[in-house]
Amino acid sequence: MSSFAPKTYAWGKFLNCPPDTYFLLLDFLPFREELVEPFVFCARLAELHLMSLSPTGMFGFPITTYHGPNEQNVEWNSDWEVAANGPWPTYQWKFEQLISHCVSRILKPLQSEGRLLLPSLIHGDLWEGNTGTHCASGKPIVFDAAAMYAHNEFGLGMWQREIVRFGSTYTEHYLRNYPPSEPVEQGMIGTGYTQ
Repeated sequence: MSSFAPKTYAWGKFLNCPPDTYFLLLDFLPFREELVEPFVFCARLAELHLMSLSPTGMFGFPITTYHGPNEQNVEWNSDWEVAANGPWPTYQWKFEQLISHCVSRILKPLQSEGRLLLPSLIHGDLWEGNTGTHCASGKPIVFDAAAMYAHNEFGLGMWQREIVRFGSTYTEHYLRNYPPSEPVEQGMIGTGYTQ
């Protein structure tokens, strides 16, 4: 999967450089800014999710990651419901309402009745603006990740928003390569997915 994202060489914080300034050194990958072809892209994404193994066997990530300017909850936890529920300080006031009304009803069934969820390495901010087609290979690439080990379907949620051009076609292609978690009827509402 090394050709799916730029290779990272170094990262860190500059010394004695107020305000706090950071650097990230990656491979330069020339790419076309076009909507990636769904068949190959979704197959590669599903392959990443199926092949990646959390080093702890839990949900989370070994270092703090960010979704834009917002710090993500990446504390290690074996329970996806707990891991997905925060803390998310930036959104806490609204998130508490969401948690109390529906999150447990959606997430708890994924790990009940003997069901096992394996954490997958996910991009965390996957939309068309963070993808492209490599100029030399013609293969889809991803960049600008907010990575973490999470439920593989976690990253597909934003594809359901009207402003994101990865819609039901992309979700359907992805789910052909990595079938949805049980209970299917509860988790895939509104995605356009049919078995």
